Amino acid sequence: MRVLALPLIVLLLVACPRPLHGQKATPPTFEVASVKPNTSGDFRRQMGPAPGGRFTATNVPLRDLAAYAFGVSQDSVSFRIIGGPSWIGTDHFDVVASVNGTWTPDQMRAMMRALLADRFKLSAHSETRELPIYALMVAHSEPRLTHSTVDPAACEARRAAIQRREPVPPPVPGAPPVCGSGRVNPGKITAVGQSMPSLASTVGQFVARAVLDRTGLAGLFDFELTWTPDNLPQRAPGTPTEQPLTINGIAIDPNGPSIFTALQEQLGLKLEPTKGPVDVLVIDHVEPPTPD
Repeated sequence: MRVLALPLIVLLLVACPRPLHGQKATPPTFEVASVKPNTSGDFRRQMGPAPGGRFTATNVPLRDLAAYAFGVSQDSVSFRIIGGPSWIGTDHFDVVASVNGTWTPDQMRAMMRALLADRFKLSAHSETRELPIYALMVAHSEPRLTHSTVDPAACEARRAAIQRREPVPPPVPGAPPVCGSGRVNPGKITAVGQSMPSLASTVGQFVARAVLDRTGLAGLFDFELTWTPDNLPQRAPGTPTEQPLTINGIAIDPNGPSIFTALQEQLGLKLEPTKGPVDVLVIDHVEPPTPD
């Protein structure tokens, strides 16, 4: 009877992959995970899935880890994650986690939620609140934007192949990129193959409000936006005045335009203040991480 029972159980599992009524599906989890404080003081951060079923984060605060896990755009962390102690935005951590087999982006986020719940005792919920926002709109009859040569279909096919861990040709120097790219720093946004909703989301992190795309402009664009941040770094004592100010290695013109003026003058767009619904993540409970 024991010999016959095993195939029967396997058959039932194959035939009924979904949990039975009243049972909850077990969320996917990383097989190995390490969480360590990072006290380097370095401003550089990196975070995201890596080849081989791994997730890595270096010098990242818990607030940003939670944003990834719950699908909150990193551009909007400052105003879309509410609650929790101050250390979730000031203490930084290194995370290395791995799982065998293939995974989807949603499964990777689910594994991160399980990891944060286990190591940080994090619990949170999503809700929608009416908050002050900006609407990104066209300021002139003809916006000053260049349509991109990036092909969304070709980019999606390349990303799907990478997800399946298939070899893909490396980018050809000097050739148009297959996928869009962008560099974001205080005072400068350089983008290739970016949509207006993407620009709106990126601008939001510099104006501390949600920015919704109301331009009506479809497609992808290449652009560069340069402005003077509100909070400029202080020069060290004895620093020559002719030495340029820099943030993250990017030279800043202290007499340049605000981001509001730069959008109008350089891209032909504008930000209109208004109110609207904003999806936020509310931190209900969190604790310092348990040691490895």
